[in-house]
Amino acid sequence: MLERERAAHGALRPAPSAPSAGAQRGAARPALPQRRKGRRLNLLLAFLCALPAGAATVYPLDRSELLAGQAFDFKVELDEAGPEPAATVCGRPAAETFGRALRYTPAEPGVGKPALRADGVTLTTPGPCDVTVAGTTARWQVYAATAPPKAKNVILLIGDGLSLAHRTAARAMRGHTFGRARAPLAMDDMPHTALVGTSASNSLLPDSAQTATAYSFGLKTAVESVGVMADRTPDHFDDPRAEGLLELAKRKGLARGLVTTSSLVDATPAAFYGHTRQRYDKAAIGGELTAAAPEVALGGGAQYLTPRGTRGSKRKDSRDVVGELRAQGWAAADTAASLATLSSAPGTRRLVGVFADGDLKGLVERRAGRAPAQPGLLEMFDAALKVLGRSEKGFFLMTEGALIDKYSHELDWERAVMDTLEFDDVVARAKAFAAQDGNTLVLVVSDHAQGASVSGMVRDELPG
Repeated sequence: MLERERAAHGALRPAPSAPSAGAQRGAARPALPQRRKGRRLNLLLAFLCALPAGAATVYPLDRSELLAGQAFDFKVELDEAGPEPAATVCGRPAAETFGRALRYTPAEPGVGKPALRADGVTLTTPGPCDVTVAGTTARWQVYAATAPPKAKNVILLIGDGLSLAHRTAARAMRGHTFGRARAPLAMDDMPHTALVGTSASNSLLPDSAQTATAYSFGLKTAVESVGVMADRTPDHFDDPRAEGLLELAKRKGLARGLVTTSSLVDATPAAFYGHTRQRYDKAAIGGELTAAAPEVALGGGAQYLTPRGTRGSKRKDSRDVVGELRAQGWAAADTAASLATLSSAPGTRRLVGVFADGDLKGLVERRAGRAPAQPGLLEMFDAALKVLGRSEKGFFLMTEGALIDKYSHELDWERAVMDTLEFDDVVARAKAFAAQDGNTLVLVVSDHAQGASVSGMVRDELPG
């Protein structure tokens, strides 16, 4: 499935090819087969979402929205060699606005073109901010945080690939009477509802990496990018970064948690702590988990979190990420039973749980007894709440229902809808916690939408 997904994303950046001999001679062109028509559609979508032409590209990109005090890397990619151009930010010279000089590189490695850069800068004054350099203008908007904070705890629930079709099917699964759903889903009666655009900076078609990055860092980026603003250099790890939710929460003294039914190095959870242009750099992403050190991390992905030589490991080095966290004081669970025991212990304030080499099993498989030792999404969410709830200053918890998306890739809508129902159970539990606590904000979002077919017919008498 990942290979097909990778191929689909790769189709958006094809290398130019020479025209065929027939085309060069002016011969009549045959009708395009369906596959080439699809490729042309992908090319058109990529073209429509291409960055506007100009003498420079500014990062963060034009129309970016920044939080006052949020640290970010400023970069300008220039198209033509020459002396260092002047840059103004928020109406003043960039060096004056940022409190430091920009670093000028005459020829970036692997590109050969110049660039300006200043890492870890901040803007503290709310309002519009224009960046002008080399005849190009990018317009940013800087927002102030609410003061004082309106909630002590934040729970962000992400249904990966969750669409209106999944919700419709989930309601139908719970029963219809006389054309009406017997009961709404827990996510149906949230106090505020909106639709969002999920396109990437380089494609109308999104993926989980850049959409989760938009949620975690607040900035648009290219498909397959995790926690970075994808630039033009070939190096996956030198792209500009910004301070994300986990880092902001740590700076504020909040406990932090990541829960997923996928691998902890998969695109969505990785976008909250990893930094790479390529979501498939999973060993490198796994290595960043120790540095990010969320107080709770629950999911799969042992193959990239255990050292080479360990059964099932795909690492090429001796790093034991789970072992490193354990050595720093994290309790470690590897079964549903150990998760329940450790999370219930009053002294547990840091907990890592890795329950599968890759993704966890979905609700259907677990009910069929195919993964008796694995916890479900609701069990992991409850465990995370117990541990994070012991933080005096509050917490931030991201919980992902990952398998809605993965089953939808396979057109396995029955399993996708069952995992939608499990995700909705988590929404209900989060709302109940918030109602009792009185100081918790609950956000329920989808990173992007997958299609799902609800209607159809069964003809058991037909072959096949």
